[in-house]
Amino acid sequence: MAGIYDALGIGEVIDRVLPKTRHHKLPHSIVVKAMVLNALAFSGQRLYMYTNFFKTVPVEHLLGKGISADDLTDDVLGRTLDAIHEYGAAKLYNEITNSIMQQHSLGTELIHVDTTNFSVHGKYEGDAPDSTDSIKITYGHAKDGRKDLKRFVLGLVANQFGIPLFTEAYDGNKSDKKTLIEMIKKTQKSINLDGQTIWIADSAMYTAENIQELGTETLWITHAPETINEIKALQNADIEMTPGKDPRYAFHVTELTHGGIPQRGVVVWSEEMQKRQEKTFDKMIQTKTDDAIEDLNKIASEPFVCVPDAENRLKKWRSEHPSSSTKGREDKSQIHKN
Repeated sequence: MAGIYDALGIGEVIDRVLPKTRHHKLPHSIVVKAMVLNALAFSGQRLYMYTNFFKTVPVEHLLGKGISADDLTDDVLGRTLDAIHEYGAAKLYNEITNSIMQQHSLGTELIHVDTTNFSVHGKYEGDAPDSTDSIKITYGHAKDGRKDLKRFVLGLVANQFGIPLFTEAYDGNKSDKKTLIEMIKKTQKSINLDGQTIWIADSAMYTAENIQELGTETLWITHAPETINEIKALQNADIEMTPGKDPRYAFHVTELTHGGIPQRGVVVWSEEMQKRQEKTFDKMIQTKTDDAIEDLNKIASEPFVCVPDAENRLKKWRSEHPSSSTKGREDKSQIHKN
């Protein structure tokens, strides 16, 4: 890993944008390199523990002649982290990525854009006021299920080989409908894309505003939400499916114009998906039937003063279980009998 770090010229980029200005021994590039190596086997530890880790590895061979484990103190690490924060962590990362891509063809034919979020502990009261550029640690959509914790969002852009090309942190309540399009636009500006590029993102990207902003020149693939009228109509239409080369799949290609931009829509039928949906449907019907029978048995055991009361109660049951109320006369006779 130390050799790859050097071969890619990561240290040279860091020294250029974060030059050594004090009389401390280690430049920021060496400290960052030490952090990268540390993260491979010693992540999650406090900064003052770094020294212990590097006492077990050949420091001079990995970091440079004359460097020892005692040089990697929490104060040295802290100064580098402060310098990165002042310059901008996302900006530094993108500088490094752009430099590497100018030297090596990493592949940008298919680029994936997505976000996740991380929960944090602590109060974070008064952090990131509106007058600063810092992200806001706040409540948002909890992808880890921890709705009780505040969080921040991390966006990542990666190519078809999983190599990260761009990253940026966002407020904890930032919507994917905004972050996805922002990352696409920023990546287009920050790195050189070779040839034709197709952007791949989830359904949060598929809004009329985002499609219009991307225009007709940017190619993309996404899953259209079922809440859109055009998609609803397509799902309910009697369409002809074309079998694929793999008999487990079939397709229907059509034209869409959501957002006023011409698009190609593809409906995909999957044999495995149909089996799962049928199994889920059967399970749902069985659950509803069991619930309806249970409620009907409760009604049958109740005493009623008169027939109209029983019929009103049965009418309510039918409204609560519409898919199970086809045995009308049998249900009514059973209640009359009881």
